[in-house]
Amino acid sequence: MDKEVKVWQISLIGLIAVVVVVIVVLLLQVLYVRSAERLAQQDLLQPPAELSRLTADQQARLLEYRIIDPENNIVSIPIDLAQQLVLRELSRSQPAKE
Repeated sequence: MDKEVKVWQISLIGLIAVVVVVIVVLLLQVLYVRSAERLAQQDLLQPPAELSRLTADQQARLLEYRIIDPENNIVSIPIDLAQQLVLRELSRSQPAKE
């Protein structure tokens, strides 16, 4: 019987195992990076619910009448009306150019 330890065969098996492990780790890393990029793209396409709610609230505030401070008679008017009033006031205050 042959009881010699075949070092070259064991070394070859170990080398092949190391190469396989490195390849598997690199493939897993590529898959992770791609999935992370995909999730980041989805996050950019769909804003968080909190942000959507805040944006809708701000838009509603720009379009409504409301009393801000009743003691000092401060009110809020729709932004379109405010822009028209400011333009009208500015046009009255500037002298006509000939």
